[in-house]
Amino acid sequence: MLKKNVTTAIVLDSRVQKKDSTYAIKLRVTFKRKSKLYPLNVFLTKDQWRKLEGPKPRGELKDLKIFLNEIELKAIQVINDLNYFSFESFKLKFNENHEDVSNVANAFNHHIDNVAERSINTAESYRCAKVSILKYAESKKIEILGFSDITPDWLKGYEKWMLDQGKSISTVGIYLRSLRTIFNNAIAEGVVKREIYPFEKRKYVIPNSKNTKIALDHSDIEKLWKYKPINADEAKALDLWFFSYLCSGINVKDIVELQYKNIGKETISFIRAKTRNSSRSSIKPVIVPLLPEAREIIERMGVKNDAPETFVFGLASDDDSTKLRRDKIKQVNKTINLHTKRIAEKLGIAVKLTTYVARHSYATRMLRQGAPMELISESLGHSNIKTTESYLNGFENSTKMKYQSSLLDFRNS
Repeated sequence: MLKKNVTTAIVLDSRVQKKDSTYAIKLRVTFKRKSKLYPLNVFLTKDQWRKLEGPKPRGELKDLKIFLNEIELKAIQVINDLNYFSFESFKLKFNENHEDVSNVANAFNHHIDNVAERSINTAESYRCAKVSILKYAESKKIEILGFSDITPDWLKGYEKWMLDQGKSISTVGIYLRSLRTIFNNAIAEGVVKREIYPFEKRKYVIPNSKNTKIALDHSDIEKLWKYKPINADEAKALDLWFFSYLCSGINVKDIVELQYKNIGKETISFIRAKTRNSSRSSIKPVIVPLLPEAREIIERMGVKNDAPETFVFGLASDDDSTKLRRDKIKQVNKTINLHTKRIAEKLGIAVKLTTYVARHSYATRMLRQGAPMELISESLGHSNIKTTESYLNGFENSTKMKYQSSLLDFRNS
């Protein structure tokens, strides 16, 4: 039973909407008509919140409902254990029982858990950033890194420390953009005051570098196509790599979750997993022209039961938990990359051949064939052309030479 004059509730804080259209879910504590909100590092859209508050939330929302109920019960216990209630004493005691997201490591962990549901690769990138940043903090004798520790000078020190270790300026930028996202989350949640934000022009600017393009030249694609796998594992990995390349650079998660209902006579139609959980009303399915060679891969590797809900390649199951599905996708990606890298080495291809390269190679080949940028962007499932441009390698040296040679073509007339 809760102490008199103190009430608690789990609420959606609709004052600030994030870029992904979600809002923070917070614990509200009210005492003598005054309320305070405590961040829980949980974010939902308004539609998800309505379903969560409904009579029978399902799946992950059901689990989240249980989790939030447990948090509220802990808060009630903390309040009842206090001799005298004040918001300050409650916050101190509650944070002993509830993970403190003002701790940078904890804030990273919460964010990683959230993004892992949408993108394994993104979650892994944040993990790498967290490990690196905490290692630097340790070198500076900081046992528990707080947001207030991260000053412009601290960031300059981290940048120098990374470069001294031989890390590229590109890696520095990736890790610090991850940290900036964590910082922005903390500000949005009210955990950190805006005044200490260090990522500004007059304070610290994250270094930028042009991306190293990783698309294969067409001659390398030809080598791969003609390569004869030495065993079934190589054949499977190469088939899945080419399926991605031939199907508009479809990524591994979407391949794993592809169902026969997505396969038409002439096209494949699917919603990218990366945007599937977004609340944006403008989400469009990716429509992929189904080449005969891609259909052959489906016939060769696909599950023979072609019922609409059947996963095409048998790499997932309806019974998978969220964690098991995530682990399966990660393992498929790892296995493909293991074999394709070895194949590339055998063929003398300089690029480390991964599933990521398939997507970039598709986009770049389309550009070189004269496809409009808008078509390439739509085929990749991008929401804007700037994202698409970052995938493109430009033109092969032979093409550049062809046009360069025309500068003095009057000599041949």
